[in-house]
Amino acid sequence: MLAAMMAVLWVVLWVVPTIANAQWSQPEEEEKDSDRRCMQCHGQPHIAELGPDERRSMVGTWLDPDTPPPADAPEIEPLAGDEEPTRPALFVLHEDLAHSPHADLRCIDCHEDAARLPHAVRLNRATCASACHTEVWDDYAEGSHREAYDHDDERAPTCVSCHGGHDMHAIDDRDAPQHRLNRLFLCGDCHAKHGPSREGVESAARVRAYLDSAHAKAITEAGLLWAATCADCHDAHRVHKADDPRSTVYRENIPETCGSCHEGITEIYEHSVHGKLLAEGDENAPVCTDCHTAHSITRASSPDFMLDI
Repeated sequence: MLAAMMAVLWVVLWVVPTIANAQWSQPEEEEKDSDRRCMQCHGQPHIAELGPDERRSMVGTWLDPDTPPPADAPEIEPLAGDEEPTRPALFVLHEDLAHSPHADLRCIDCHEDAARLPHAVRLNRATCASACHTEVWDDYAEGSHREAYDHDDERAPTCVSCHGGHDMHAIDDRDAPQHRLNRLFLCGDCHAKHGPSREGVESAARVRAYLDSAHAKAITEAGLLWAATCADCHDAHRVHKADDPRSTVYRENIPETCGSCHEGITEIYEHSVHGKLLAEGDENAPVCTDCHTAHSITRASSPDFMLDI
């Protein structure tokens, strides 16, 4: 009887936990295995220096000599001749991943079409929204940035353009490009390269005007976190052209956009003759930017503001 009880006790104390641990650890091992497969290539520094032919041979070679490739294996296209000489971003530092908000994700959680090797020559870059950032993706998908991307504009930003790739930081990280003290330069560096607008205004001139404004100086000189940045007025992901009624800077929407910060002043404006005319649908009713301008904003108490009026 005692021997039977001891046997049961041994099962409860040793065998059951062992089985449970094995069951719980298996997915973790699988995750490590999938990342390990990726890093066998992408963790090697020399991959950043490979030319088009060498890169193509890596994804164009079936890795199992004893098994023929499946019928639906990705078809290897011939080189077009316009490939980049090298792809430095193919090399992934493990340390970058370990310190990013995505540290707990597997490579194939983001690069879904790389789950089977060899993967296709070209992987889909737009998988950020497949399971995680769906709401943000919906905003981006209907905005002018995505429209530019769909028209093959090389300057069109993707998720990675603003947030980085494997070396991503949380947005409240002081080193993140989207941190409130940094994001004006993130947007400005890109838009300074754009050509003139339809109204003939140089994009670079608008960037310079903003950087010299009361809004930007509150950030760059005073370190004021909640001073208005580009994304506060234009939105971060749901960016539309100013003449689009969906835009946060569409003329009729400007009081609401400015009012998200200047709440008290907006209440005064709404009860003013200007605000009442706008509410009645008068398209010529003055809005905030008619008096204060859009980018080169100065303090209302400054001589420059009074001269502009």
